Amino acid sequence: MSETKIMLGNEAIARGAYEAGVKVSSAYPGTPSTEISENIVKYPEIYAEWAPNEKVAMEVAIGASISGVRAMASMKMVGVNVASDPLYTVSYIGANGGLVLAAADDPGLYSSQNEQDSRCVARVAQVPVLEPSDSQEAKDFTKLAFEYSERYDTPVMVRTTTRLAHSQGPVTLEERQEIPDKPYERSAAKHVMMPANAKGRHVHVENRLRQMAEDFKLENDIQVSKLSRYPEVLTMEERTVDEEEIWKVLGKAVQGAAEGFVETRIKEGENLREDLLSKLDGMLEHVDYITERSPQLIEGYKKKLRERVHELLEDAQIDENRLMMEITLFADKVCVDEELVRLRSHIEATKKALEDGGSIGRKLDFIAQEMNREANTILSKANDLETSNRAIELKTEIEKVREQIQNIE
Repeated sequence: MSETKIMLGNEAIARGAYEAGVKVSSAYPGTPSTEISENIVKYPEIYAEWAPNEKVAMEVAIGASISGVRAMASMKMVGVNVASDPLYTVSYIGANGGLVLAAADDPGLYSSQNEQDSRCVARVAQVPVLEPSDSQEAKDFTKLAFEYSERYDTPVMVRTTTRLAHSQGPVTLEERQEIPDKPYERSAAKHVMMPANAKGRHVHVENRLRQMAEDFKLENDIQVSKLSRYPEVLTMEERTVDEEEIWKVLGKAVQGAAEGFVETRIKEGENLREDLLSKLDGMLEHVDYITERSPQLIEGYKKKLRERVHELLEDAQIDENRLMMEITLFADKVCVDEELVRLRSHIEATKKALEDGGSIGRKLDFIAQEMNREANTILSKANDLETSNRAIELKTEIEKVREQIQNIE
């Protein structure tokens, strides 16, 4: 297969897992990692699940690896902390089938409560990290991660960031590797990390890192930070610099880079606006359906109620006032007219803001929260399957819009 496709970084990681022959994927949702599992589930060859938390996701992947199949756990960086307990231990255990942790960091706090660097966790756990810089590398590095995991008997972290996860680039697709399941070998010394066993496996971890450093020609020289602790090893001296001459050389390059950056941002903004407008139109279709469906529910209830009363009372006279009171109470309970009007208004306000442009990120984020609130109310009042399904689809579209809005300033 030599097809080339434009993919999000997260989508490319999912593709890499598929081509690497992964059979088990467990993840906990959270921007910027959510789309990894959302795309993995499109491949029927992979068992994919949402776990109740990141620790469980990591443990499911560990169990699958020990059983002999390639497995991956996906989560954002704050979840790596939750999963750190089993991660630290599986570093000692190692991998039977390839084991990869896809960790999505969020520098800049686009959708997180704090900034963290998952590489620090990997350093403490003594597991190798691969860091792709574009969508093609995201796919290729994911495949390499599984290869290195099995070659060196170690879990491997693939670390991505918000910009890579949600940016797009060309990716060359390849066929899926059909990796035979590795046999499970019963070994308490390798799989049961009691203190006596863990001490022996710690030696394996150190030997593994040393072997990888040799294979990849990684130097472990004395660091500058250590040398700087000693006086007169490093000295500082002031040099006279002709800033005008330097600017003559750098000016054109900086200007070209700035113009290219602005052009790229404008194009990215236009594509983002078109995508959001398309999603908003889809939301309006759901709103129109629910608006049309609401009166039918009341009529249907009225008809069923009459039939039920007639069935119970047979030829006895029906109290029309009492019947109408019940119908009125039901109509008031399921009525979502106000929510639909407000939701439609929010959607139109979002579309207008996108058309007008400007610094609208915070405004749209607030409107999206209000849309989600109205959709929750509609779902809670839904009294039939069709309306419930439409309300769920509406909430799903709103969540997608909210995630896209995080990229708007």
